[in-house]
Amino acid sequence: MRAIPQVTIFYNYSGKTVASAGNPGGHAKIQNNSVVFPDLKSSNVCIPCHAGRGGSGPVITVYKNMGVDFSELTEVRNHDFTGAALLTSKSGYEFAGKEYVSGVGANTGHDTAGLVSGKGPCITCHMNKTVKSDSHTFKPVIHDTAQFTLYTSNRTWAQVYSVSSASPASLKIASVTSQSCNTSGCHINLDNTELNSDKEGYISALAVLNKWIRLVRYVPTNPLLPFNSTSNKARSTTNWTYLGTGTGPDLMGANFNHATLINEPGAYVHNPLYAKRLIYDSIYYLSTSTTNPALNTDGLSNTYQYPAVQQFNVADAIYFLTTTTDRTLETVGATSNVEVRALVTKQQAETAIKWLYGKTKASLDLAPADKLKRPGDI
Repeated sequence: MRAIPQVTIFYNYSGKTVASAGNPGGHAKIQNNSVVFPDLKSSNVCIPCHAGRGGSGPVITVYKNMGVDFSELTEVRNHDFTGAALLTSKSGYEFAGKEYVSGVGANTGHDTAGLVSGKGPCITCHMNKTVKSDSHTFKPVIHDTAQFTLYTSNRTWAQVYSVSSASPASLKIASVTSQSCNTSGCHINLDNTELNSDKEGYISALAVLNKWIRLVRYVPTNPLLPFNSTSNKARSTTNWTYLGTGTGPDLMGANFNHATLINEPGAYVHNPLYAKRLIYDSIYYLSTSTTNPALNTDGLSNTYQYPAVQQFNVADAIYFLTTTTDRTLETVGATSNVEVRALVTKQQAETAIKWLYGKTKASLDLAPADKLKRPGDI
């Protein structure tokens, strides 16, 4: 195969923020923000399209360091299918002081597969098929026609799982077709049962993260009172400071992680520990943060703690959503701003906990200290 040079991606961004004397147009521009990817040999050819060039988690940190006003800032989002960026731990918003690339389960070998042969990981895993003409489907698995169970009869797929029903993320896996998976250097007897268990845990954890994001962003200005289109409107989706002064980057970062991962259906395989920690840290931040009541001087400012019951660990924050009466504003049919309970099913909660922690909720209840351990630390 021909040699493909190492790739540098420029994560430039142009957003809108509050105008000022020095910035009358309210522009929030980032230019020449380069990120060098590891040399994946011939698989370097895959990186430019799968690096999420629309934005990246580090863009939010650059905005923070620029002093951009997060009380009025357009959303930072990735392009879809950011497999290369997730594989190499380049794409997510990483919370300050947290570690993302080492721990139990970090060394999957997926990012180094095929480096010796010169093919690199993308070609090695996605194009090594028994029937060579099938290699250009780029699919290491065959999807079933069946979706994962909703466990509820009154909500749509997107309402339950937050991913599109048209996405490959919604489909169960029928079989593994890549010849690279079950080899001496990778897995032993990897089958669709194991993959489906991980995949259901992944999309269930994303559903939980979606609910916690919506409990902050998609509620009335004062979420303790009913929505009113005049006196208690929906919160602005360009204001990221609902959890208090200086919290904008982390709220945007949690939202960014969800938006990136729901459009990267293979993250649970590409880089499972990285995906778990992005989701876990985002849920932890959203569910355990407190607001400062002293900032609420007008009775309607964006500083209400909501839900009113603060959480103290991710496992309990997940299970809290199985019984909560707290509501978010949703579009139901053609009607917007309908107040809907922010529920997940118990099956989703149990599955998300098992995937993130590697333990069942019952096991964690017997060892509560483990609820504060991040994925890879148990």
